[in-house]
Amino acid sequence: MEVQMTNAGLSAAAGVVAAAAIALAGCIDGSGGGGGNGNSRGDDMIDESDRAPLPDGDTANGDGNDVGGSRGDGPFTITVLGNLPFLSGPPFEDHPVTTHATDINNAGQVVGWSTSGWGQGDGHGVLWTDGNVLNIQHSQWTSLHGINEQGQIVGSAGSSATVSLKAFLWQHGSIMDIGDVPAYGGNVSSALAINSKSQVVGWAVDDPWASSRSRRAFLWQNGHLVDLGSLPGGEDTSSAHAINAQGQVVGASSVAFPGFIPTADASRAFLWENDEMIDLGLATGHAVDINDRGQIVGTGKLDGEQRAFLWREGEVVNLGTLPGGHSSRASAINEAGQVVGVSESESGPRAFLWEQGGGMRDLNDLIHPGDPHHGAFVFEKAPAINDQGQIVTVGRIDGDEHALVLTPVEPD
Repeated sequence: MEVQMTNAGLSAAAGVVAAAAIALAGCIDGSGGGGGNGNSRGDDMIDESDRAPLPDGDTANGDGNDVGGSRGDGPFTITVLGNLPFLSGPPFEDHPVTTHATDINNAGQVVGWSTSGWGQGDGHGVLWTDGNVLNIQHSQWTSLHGINEQGQIVGSAGSSATVSLKAFLWQHGSIMDIGDVPAYGGNVSSALAINSKSQVVGWAVDDPWASSRSRRAFLWQNGHLVDLGSLPGGEDTSSAHAINAQGQVVGASSVAFPGFIPTADASRAFLWENDEMIDLGLATGHAVDINDRGQIVGTGKLDGEQRAFLWREGEVVNLGTLPGGHSSRASAINEAGQVVGVSESESGPRAFLWEQGGGMRDLNDLIHPGDPHHGAFVFEKAPAINDQGQIVTVGRIDGDEHALVLTPVEPD
């Protein structure tokens, strides 16, 4: 393990996000495949996409009234997260640098990873805190996926973004390997989230290239790792994506598994609680986050289209898309019920913020006009949001991607 502290300044990270990082993050892309069981939840459906668009792309609220505020006079300022300085020097200076932020806690600490694209593409775990960059290196490729309020961090490390990955926990400057799912050997694993009680969730697989493809969701606590199983009637594979303070876990369980990472129409969203995995009742989909109120967000096939959804007390809310969009994906939810994610259209992806009564709004239209970076970036992703409303996003400028934090402007 290597730890370095350097000044971040406002230097920007650039490059193209490596495709292998999708596998590293353990996310199940697309909406999963069908079927339910006796434990299915998701009785009612509300479709936000059926609500008429208002001028400039705002949506109507549940009462059909206009949303207050005008686009372009948004409430956020931009902080450009700095890059690891040594990636800008020899021998990396002639190679693209990619920095990807994945999570943020309520103290504003951000985690993610950075790579130079040089040689074998070493990956460096990155913690941004108090204006500094902490480089956390556990192996040739290290990626950080989640951080809790105590500053404990989880991630995965291995010889590359997809080979020999091992889930780990970082705390107080030291790294501890979490281990393997006992039933499967689990020689490849990734930790994706950690709650305030230091409970960790993720996935493990015995052999990513084997025909059995026995990938399983796990819960780690107090030094013990538990196989969470999978929903019945599927391919016996699953992945846990998030856990709240109550120990409720959400994720995806595969129905069809044509490869190492499940594709669209290949999984079902689940909630795990009281030692039971429960189907949320969507025909297809996966759940990616849950807050302490038990509200769940994810992506599902709703009315035949891939849509971001909010699940609350058995009700599924279709969050729709931004104007002109053909699909959407939710990434995270905070305690206020604010949801962030991505809306896709023919012109490309756009990061969104969804709020109850305010609908889905394009983050690109919510930057304070006085911010020095106003109009400089196109926000394409929004992986996380904390309870202060700070949003981790990826902004593109001149073809390069930059890790950013959007912070709400305090009212006068």
